Amino acid sequence: MGAPHGFVSISETQSAGRGRFGRSWTSPAGGIWLSILLRPEGRQSFVDSFPLLGALAIAAAVSSQLRLKARVRWPNDVVVGDRKIAGVLAEAKSKGNELAYAILGIGINANFTPNEIEASANAATLQSLHGAPIDRVALICRVLSEFENLYDLLCAGNDEKIVSLVKELDCSRGRNVRVKLPDRELLGTLEDYAGLRRVRLLTREGPKFIETTTLLSVEYQSN
Repeated sequence: MGAPHGFVSISETQSAGRGRFGRSWTSPAGGIWLSILLRPEGRQSFVDSFPLLGALAIAAAVSSQLRLKARVRWPNDVVVGDRKIAGVLAEAKSKGNELAYAILGIGINANFTPNEIEASANAATLQSLHGAPIDRVALICRVLSEFENLYDLLCAGNDEKIVSLVKELDCSRGRNVRVKLPDRELLGTLEDYAGLRRVRLLTREGPKFIETTTLLSVEYQSN
């Protein structure tokens, strides 16, 4: 892919949208469906942080632009209340042993009705929550600006600053979760973030550290 770092592609609809864990993502007209091309200079660890950065950028933009209480739900969702409004997915492409580029995919349920989202009772749209259609162009610009600032912090090695910002807009800590890993399944309380790519889960056997890259699925339980 020869496009430059920071190139953004925006679609009005998607015929094969997908989210984390291979789940399908319904992408009707009126939503915000965009991808950002990133070239993080061969640093694979950066790519593992992108979904959380993207979710944080969306939550910050929605909260400030629309005055809705948007929150980050680990590992890559954005919710208002307990209803999902956005998701983020990052994919990396290698050339030999080097990272060639990464693509950050962002999906935001914007200007359509919730009944257009297939099989997702816990999803919502910004239009329904805001009470009127939103200015998609303005929100896209704000999301991209927020993400650019976070990306600069990441490149400068300010992971702790980003984690601090995540905690300000997080709704995951203190929640009971079922986490499926390649070799086991864990049930516990998500205690805290232990960095951009890892959280601390309190289980009956004691605290466990979960790397985001090892996740197969995450299910939030009723507390």
